[in-house]
Amino acid sequence: MAPDAAIVATLFEVARTHFVSGNVGQSEPAIVALLAEDPDHFYGLQMLAQLREVQGRHDDAAALWQQANRIRPGHARSWTRRAVILLRRNWGMPPSPRRRQSDRPGLSVSRLGISGRFGNQLLQYGIARLIAERHGLAFEAPDWIGRDLFRFDDPLLTHPTRPPIENGEEAAMQALVAPPTIEAPPDARLNGDLSGFFQSPTGQWAARRDNFRKLFAFQGKAASAIDLAWNRLADKGDPVVAIHLRRGDFGRKGFWIAPTEWYIAWLNQIWPQLPHAVLYVASDDAAVIADFKRFDPVVSEDIADALPGAEFLIDFAMLMRSPVLGISNSSFSFVAAMLNPNLTTSFRPMRQRRSLIPFDPWNAPVLLP
Repeated sequence: MAPDAAIVATLFEVARTHFVSGNVGQSEPAIVALLAEDPDHFYGLQMLAQLREVQGRHDDAAALWQQANRIRPGHARSWTRRAVILLRRNWGMPPSPRRRQSDRPGLSVSRLGISGRFGNQLLQYGIARLIAERHGLAFEAPDWIGRDLFRFDDPLLTHPTRPPIENGEEAAMQALVAPPTIEAPPDARLNGDLSGFFQSPTGQWAARRDNFRKLFAFQGKAASAIDLAWNRLADKGDPVVAIHLRRGDFGRKGFWIAPTEWYIAWLNQIWPQLPHAVLYVASDDAAVIADFKRFDPVVSEDIADALPGAEFLIDFAMLMRSPVLGISNSSFSFVAAMLNPNLTTSFRPMRQRRSLIPFDPWNAPVLLP
């Protein structure tokens, strides 16, 4: 039987009112009743997942975050929290946050882990961190998966958060290219909370390429898993040609899907010149692998054990190391290309041309319209 819309609306309003006012415990009866009436209520699942985290019931929280993920696959908060819980269960806790420098103007990124998934998170963190270092600002970040994969130990966000920076993306681009101000009082416009997706052309800040890359060196168990997978992949052929086919949370609004035929046409062009190459396919849709059967493709399951919470990691790292790339119209593979020091050939889909075209990840917009 379909949920009763009036009952759902009433229970949600009661639960939400308690939740946003900080009375998280008092919200539980209404949340439980809401989900009994509508088990797939997205925001009800999110509220209960957060409550279970507060209660220390992390396995229950991870299951709830995963259920929310299935309902809205592209939602960042659900994705981030599930990843953090599972990684810490399997790998242990990340470094403790450093003490906050309360006597200095500071920059924070409170939307990190909430607005945008992994590729966007690296852009958000990396740009904010580079600005803070360049201009002598204290830096604060929320709890996010970068603490686990890269062992970051930034001070945690203060509450309430800093006031938002006006025209955040424009101010960030200006700050990235401005002369350092470490020995002078920092620009007051940079003392606040920075938000944005930062998908404008990367040529604006290409001079910071090496600094950006140095931030994102995988550490600990992540690095070990990646090195092992790469060695197994590299043993299968040279060069490694990697393609990314994003499907699961794409296909709506501006997040368009390029057909596999475009990638096959591109591979048919380059394959005769690469007699010893191996093809790696990174995708969230196993069904597309069969389309590349004639190229004998390798996928993450062929070279690595499962990584609960970081199922994306091997795909990202192989894209980040392969010299020949064919990416999706996605920040995930675009940022992997930005971080790739071995890159010699890079192509991306262009809708108007109905084909893959060459691009420079350090002189192009992150997404094409």
